[in-house]
Amino acid sequence: MYMNLPKDEFLLTLGMFAIVLLMCTTEIFFLWKWLHKPKNKKQLADYAPLRMMRFLPSLMEGLIAPFIIIELLKMAERSGLVGAFYATLPLSICMAVGGITCIFVGRILHVLGTKKTLYLAFALFLTCGIILLTGNNYYLWILALAFQGAALELLFDSIGMLAGLTVDEDEQRQAFAGITAGEATGTCVGAGICSLLLLFISEKAVLFTYCTVAILGMCLTSLTQNYFVPIKSSHDEDGISLKEFLTKREVFSFLILIFGVLLVIREYKVVSMPIYFASQGISEVTISRIFMLFGLCACYLGPTLTDFLGKRLSGLQAVLAPNIVVILGMLPFVIYPNVYTIVLACFISQLSYTFGFPCQNTFYTNLEASQHFGVSKAQNIIFFAESFFYSVGPLFLGALIQSFGVEMSAGILAGIMGGFVAAYLKLK
Repeated sequence: MYMNLPKDEFLLTLGMFAIVLLMCTTEIFFLWKWLHKPKNKKQLADYAPLRMMRFLPSLMEGLIAPFIIIELLKMAERSGLVGAFYATLPLSICMAVGGITCIFVGRILHVLGTKKTLYLAFALFLTCGIILLTGNNYYLWILALAFQGAALELLFDSIGMLAGLTVDEDEQRQAFAGITAGEATGTCVGAGICSLLLLFISEKAVLFTYCTVAILGMCLTSLTQNYFVPIKSSHDEDGISLKEFLTKREVFSFLILIFGVLLVIREYKVVSMPIYFASQGISEVTISRIFMLFGLCACYLGPTLTDFLGKRLSGLQAVLAPNIVVILGMLPFVIYPNVYTIVLACFISQLSYTFGFPCQNTFYTNLEASQHFGVSKAQNIIFFAESFFYSVGPLFLGALIQSFGVEMSAGILAGIMGGFVAAYLKLK
């Protein structure tokens, strides 16, 4: 089969295989390093290999991301539902289920502890994979993605809680940076494996791999230590109520105007690029290769930029920089829309999220209001905000693209982000 490929295609495929192998080896090295690291009970980040725990679900997301929108478009049309809105609706339902799960996740972590919660999360991933593998119906895939949404929330909240409750601030920043790096690497590896499997085998092989990774996650969970998250943490200073916390101007403006809009943009590449590329006759194999390139760059540039911003810029500057960079990245596509400028816009939006998430999360955790409200409870609020904006993101972007097209919607998004940044600066 290799010999049937053109020379350039063969070399590109060989290079992608080498990158996937190298990045998987790198993640195994980080896992080995964690296994042999002296554990400190005060640093809850030592209770689980946070980077690997973020790598595996991101790998599963990366596996299906290059073709999920296109497949949902086809399935929706077969069911008589035409338009980008219906292709993105299942993704929004996925995240909405995650938001509902977030309401109960604090109690789940308190009763089950982090280890059993992680087992449950990977079991839900496996259920999702089995449904995707065996079902070929729009509504069945909605059900499968709903399971994935619940799994993602349980897993993210578990590892996020362990990172957020870490005592030392520098260790906390490193934990969040490791989580974000694991996400970028997983997305890259997942997209690369997807490209190889689509090229040589089929979509069924991609979904079978999804199930296999879920099983590996369940095996990895056996290596973690259990931590029962208290309803009231020893780090909490219950000085203000939930209502007082949410109505604090520094909290509300940050969540709505800065953090929320960056989370919406996180889904931009998953929604806009496949739709635009499909209209240009570009295959899912090419999309998965570009997604892999995004993940590769974000993996190595993201932590470097996070460290740079954390040390060189003030807290407010580091928080605003990702959003401003997204706006600048979209302008070329707004002015001169083509395949190359949309790739640039999507790449910059991905990179901005990669270095922006740890900076913004650390900023939020260390707000005076968060300290007074209680670190663990403040983290639970931001988890809920993540799920909400993740669920709104694909639906909002799908409706925007269906109404105005991919080109015009990019200009609208850039304008919204610019207005929000200006509003936040005025409030500050």
